[in-house]
Amino acid sequence: MTPLPPRQQRGFTLVELLAAIVVLGIGFAVVLNTLGYATQALARDGQTTRMALMATSLMAEYGEGLGSGAHLEGTRDGIQWRLSATPLRDEGAIVLSQLELMLVKGSRHERFVTLKAIKHPAGSLP
Repeated sequence: MTPLPPRQQRGFTLVELLAAIVVLGIGFAVVLNTLGYATQALARDGQTTRMALMATSLMAEYGEGLGSGAHLEGTRDGIQWRLSATPLRDEGAIVLSQLELMLVKGSRHERFVTLKAIKHPAGSLP
């Protein structure tokens, strides 16, 4: 009797194909998860940039006319804001004040602080 020739392999087994599909699926899930995090980070950065630009605009618009010790508040583009001036140093005609601007949108809070020299209006010197 003659022995049978060894069996020749011509492709992948079903188990090997299933393992390859599982590995591919895991890799695809990791890539999608990473893209989701990147999209969220991009949205947060856009919101931060928008709030920083609004802070610059509000400081320029109201910072000059805001008297020392006063505050203003309002809403712009769905963002609540509060600007206050705290006197730090009084030099007669000029008061050095700290301007603090709080911006709130939903659960997000941003705080911006700067120093500003504010002139006393003419005739209001102590």
